[in-house]
Amino acid sequence: MTISVHKAVLLPKDSPWFSHALPEDFPFLVIDEQSKIIEPALLYLIHTQLKRGPRHWKQHTADAMAYDLKDWFDYLAHCQWVNPVTKKLEVGKPWDVAAESDYIAWRDTMQVLISPQTNRHLASETISRRQGYVERFYAYAQKQGWYDGEFVISKIRKGRLSHDINQGGFDPESNSAEAEVVVSEYRERMEYGEPIRPLSDDEWHRIQLKLGPLPSEREFDLRPSRDRIVSELAIGTGMRVDEITSLTEFQLRDLHQAWLVADEEQRQKGFFALYIVKTKRLKPRDVFVPGYIIPELMVYLDNEREASIIRGTTRANAKGQKYNRPISLFVNLSDSAEHSGNAVSATSLSYQFKKACLDAKITHSVEKIDIETSERYRVNLSKHHFHDLRHTFAVWTYHDLKSNGETEPWKEIQVRLGHANLKVTLDTYLKVVDVDRRNAGRVQYNFKRTMGQPDA
Repeated sequence: MTISVHKAVLLPKDSPWFSHALPEDFPFLVIDEQSKIIEPALLYLIHTQLKRGPRHWKQHTADAMAYDLKDWFDYLAHCQWVNPVTKKLEVGKPWDVAAESDYIAWRDTMQVLISPQTNRHLASETISRRQGYVERFYAYAQKQGWYDGEFVISKIRKGRLSHDINQGGFDPESNSAEAEVVVSEYRERMEYGEPIRPLSDDEWHRIQLKLGPLPSEREFDLRPSRDRIVSELAIGTGMRVDEITSLTEFQLRDLHQAWLVADEEQRQKGFFALYIVKTKRLKPRDVFVPGYIIPELMVYLDNEREASIIRGTTRANAKGQKYNRPISLFVNLSDSAEHSGNAVSATSLSYQFKKACLDAKITHSVEKIDIETSERYRVNLSKHHFHDLRHTFAVWTYHDLKSNGETEPWKEIQVRLGHANLKVTLDTYLKVVDVDRRNAGRVQYNFKRTMGQPDA
């Protein structure tokens, strides 16, 4: 069972559910395999965040609560327990039969978890915050009559323990109150992130159409090209969205100089190293940009980007404000109300990609519940997120390398993705490549023949 945090989308005003819809980007937990919302967690989030109305909630707090509850439900999904009805050992313990012993075991396991954001053990404040949200969730569930008995009977210490892993002598499996908890599988899930969902050929081509034209195609299609070329860059290099937003125009101009002195075959089929500093663990690395993308990026830089900067300058001057020309490669569109020409945010790029998925009708159905009438209904959400472009890059690269005779391509994929060690790459992608092989068919990695040609 896989638990994910999803975000609510803005419904059209003519939708019959508009008045009952969650605010845009409000988080909720979903069991992926069933496309089913975890209702008690959602109702708890609504109770704590929306009790003053849909305009008075805090995005950061709601997200923190959702992800902390996700961690707890993820832990339970990997617990073994004896079902008192069937008398059989099962994996995945229901939240409403979890007890204090499970809670203590979870707390103990967090002592040895490595945060994927910091590459360090979880901070004491992080563990304490997670414990607090889970305790309050169960107190709310008990008050609502969803949970029988007391979840926390004794006074449980929060945060890091004095005899934790950093000081030696701490074994979460021996200290956990229930020995049958499967710690290692939960730990692997938490350290290596969400399940991956690479795009199929058809999905990528349909999304390309909705993202807009390539910069060189704007003579025939006047839509902005930024979101299209950003996505092409992501799927062609495996860069994360925040790595892309950190790129500067000077990096591109240097890359273009290398492209200019290369021969024609290298320009069309080769790769050019781009040194980036802002990475997930702040460990600089080279990414390899396909040669055919570079002139498209230059067209964007010298035309659409410059137009956005001119618009931003004009608006700032009209208001008597100072405009600082950004060095960021990608900026807000010229029609942005107040921020045209400013550096674009990762959130904006992620939102535009999800919108393109919705417009292309690449969605999955999720069940919701009306908090006033308890009536159930379903909505369609984006099937993919921007990060799936990185996953697609990894899977397509695997198939490309294998088709060219590479027997073990994982080391190269590890380097290209910037993973700290090979185990992360293998644990993340090994189970997916064989499943995705049916989507690979022909080798998609020759992007030159597919960019802008949905029927290629």
